[in-house]
Amino acid sequence: MKVFRKEGGRMKVFRKTWMLVFAFLSITCLQAQDDFMARMQAHQPGPQHKLLEQFVGKWDISIKWTLAPGKPPFEAKATSEQDMIFGGRFLHAKVKFSLPGFPENFELIGYDNLKKEYFSTTFMSIETAPMTMLGSLDAAGKVFSWKYEYPSISGRTIHGRQTTRFENPDRYTAEAYETGNDGKEYKAFEGVWTRATDKKATSAKE
Repeated sequence: MKVFRKEGGRMKVFRKTWMLVFAFLSITCLQAQDDFMARMQAHQPGPQHKLLEQFVGKWDISIKWTLAPGKPPFEAKATSEQDMIFGGRFLHAKVKFSLPGFPENFELIGYDNLKKEYFSTTFMSIETAPMTMLGSLDAAGKVFSWKYEYPSISGRTIHGRQTTRFENPDRYTAEAYETGNDGKEYKAFEGVWTRATDKKATSAKE
């Protein structure tokens, strides 16, 4: 009888222990679920992401690069296809240049709901590191102001700023200024994006 009572007592302790463990796990799971739902809610796309839709479409691009102050600009033509991905959270832009062998690149633009700022990350097919810009949008939703920095091959950190401006639904421009070796700013980049037209459809109408 004593052995039976002793074993019965152990079973009661065992059951109580498992009940406590089960209750703890249930509470932990509920908290994790609440945290997950709260995180999802915090990262829902909003009006700031909606404004990125003005970039969506196919574009013809004219670009000028100036590699150093006083040097003549290098000109190039390119095309870009841009669309929203991941439920409208990011703008994805893929750029192809008309020059054979010229690097391709793609860019992701988004708005960080927690940091309250826009970001742009560009990857190029000839480089091993992306370039990231952080920026803001004016009240009218037409002018982006970006800041960025990146290391040069010589090890110097290059600081830059870029302004992207929507002139109308079918055209936007960008200008970037960087610091030279003398610490002074110079125009390093300028580009014009013009919405591409369907040439076949245009020819048919004519």
